[in-house]
Amino acid sequence: MSDSPPDVRILPITPQDLPRAAELFHALHTFNATFDPRFTLADDWPTHLRAAYERTRDDPDTLWTLAWHGEEAVGLLLAQAHLDPPIFRHRRWLELSALYVEPSYRRHGVARLLVEYLQAWARQRGFDAIQLYVSAANTGARQFYARQGFELLQEIWRYRL
Repeated sequence: MSDSPPDVRILPITPQDLPRAAELFHALHTFNATFDPRFTLADDWPTHLRAAYERTRDDPDTLWTLAWHGEEAVGLLLAQAHLDPPIFRHRRWLELSALYVEPSYRRHGVARLLVEYLQAWARQRGFDAIQLYVSAANTGARQFYARQGFELLQEIWRYRL
């Protein structure tokens, strides 16, 4: 793997950036749908994405960010706090809900920079865990997350009716 491009910047998504963020989000879920068609986005997904952004963009426990190479947004990272029911002692955790890098920018450290940014951001907010979901068949992502120090904790099984 080569070093990251010299001028990659990680910045919060602004309302003006949302169309590009939506393009990257769509590309991520188009890719994920190759592993399982249940990841296919709804027809009106842009409306829901915009509503989620508007609802959470000022939430200190939600992260909407893009990786920029020059004037081009080449990576997307979304994360949000979760609070489990009070029956659990360790209730608060951060979910990495979307990570995507344009194919031409992969293997240059962009995803690693996004994850390192997320880790620092999470520590500053007092989180002690970051969790994510990845398709079992997505070996590239599984290997990437393992290299970043993530560990497999559970599996989700499905019975198709």
